[in-house]
Amino acid sequence: MALLAAPAHAYIDPGAGGLLIQALLGGLATAAFLISRYWHQLVRRIKGQPPEQPKGGSEPDPR
Repeated sequence: MALLAAPAHAYIDPGAGGLLIQALLGGLATAAFLISRYWHQLVRRIKGQPPEQPKGGSEPDPR
């Protein structure tokens, strides 16, 4: 079938290029946000250190 296919003469409008650029920039922004959000945990995993304990444990408020 691929050998018998006729040319499509398709048209891609300029908005498609803008959409692709927007998706790429959005993905890069999301990756930058996630890396900055979890930077310390990422570095600890790479170095092989144990993860930090979350602050504010399950102890009752002393008030």
